[in-house]
Amino acid sequence: MKGLQRGLIADASPLIAFAKIQKLNLLKILFSKVFITELVARELGISKSSISSQFPESKALLDAITDGWLIVTNNAQIANNSYQPINPGVDEGEASAIAIAIEKQTELPGIPLLIDDRCGRAEASLRGLKIIGSAAILILAKEYKLIDSCAALLAQMRRNGYYLSDELIATVLSQVNE
Repeated sequence: MKGLQRGLIADASPLIAFAKIQKLNLLKILFSKVFITELVARELGISKSSISSQFPESKALLDAITDGWLIVTNNAQIANNSYQPINPGVDEGEASAIAIAIEKQTELPGIPLLIDDRCGRAEASLRGLKIIGSAAILILAKEYKLIDSCAALLAQMRRNGYYLSDELIATVLSQVNE
């Protein structure tokens, strides 16, 4: 199945979360191509086709890069220091993902940015970017019948230490009738 959307830009945390629950393939199916920056790749424990073993999930992420659907891209705005986040709570990886999302808008208008961190989401919103979170990815996956249950995967993400508020989980489960 070819990607249902035109592409996605991703921050590190959601990729790790999906890799930990062994559902990284949902991003491939839903979006075809997922772009990350070199800085995000380093946060994932990946650099120049090798794994630093920082995360056990790094192997799955490196495989996605090798398969060609997770694409590490240079970020001119970061390299040239022409983008600086307004919000001081935005870390370097999030800033690089936001900067590449800004750059990609001319090539792929409206391409969403997968980011869950509150500060990062606020920054992306200030920049007028389309944002999507991990929970929304699961909602899409359920709508396209790629998964049977959002509840089970959200619970698994939580067990793996991924922060998801009770309110967010309740909203998602209500939306997908679980």
